[in-house]
Amino acid sequence: MRGHSFLPCDRAFGIIKRSLRHKERLYSVQEYMKLIVSSSRQSDFFTVHLVSGEHVTEFKKWWVQHFKKTALSLETKDRRIPRTEKVSFSISKFHHLTFKKIGCDVPVKTQEFIDGLTKHTFLLKIRPQITVSLPNEPAYGPRQLCINAKKMQDLKKCVQFVPEDEKNKFWDEILQWPTAENVEDEELD
Repeated sequence: MRGHSFLPCDRAFGIIKRSLRHKERLYSVQEYMKLIVSSSRQSDFFTVHLVSGEHVTEFKKWWVQHFKKTALSLETKDRRIPRTEKVSFSISKFHHLTFKKIGCDVPVKTQEFIDGLTKHTFLLKIRPQITVSLPNEPAYGPRQLCINAKKMQDLKKCVQFVPEDEKNKFWDEILQWPTAENVEDEELD
């Protein structure tokens, strides 16, 4: 993403890359976690959390429950601006969002890229009598996500090169995941 190299975390990625150069192969997520934690001379510089499906929350359904579904940017709201040039709020369009609640109003300053030149401000009104809290419903529910069938074939080819003493629960679980011919076309519940 344009602008990512100016973020403070980019320096952290550089530290990890230096450690990664010294490793010929890594076979599991736990090995990556150990590598990241031990990359810095400072013992508490990195903290790694293993994220699973239940940690990913449903934001799209949550958003419309609390805020107006359509909002035009304050910069393009004027009647003199043609309809084709008006900018509506879309959570998936903007990658840099800054907001601060002021009473019932939530001015959200957005940019398509990190520190991008084009900025839009949206005034999103919280719906009355609703207490706003962060989303807590899992995005994927209790079912396990499917892996594309072609990717699964590639994984099965790769696992033959993993030494027997390195094969572990990680590889056994991955190879048992359900597959789909085309995951993008699969209907999600």
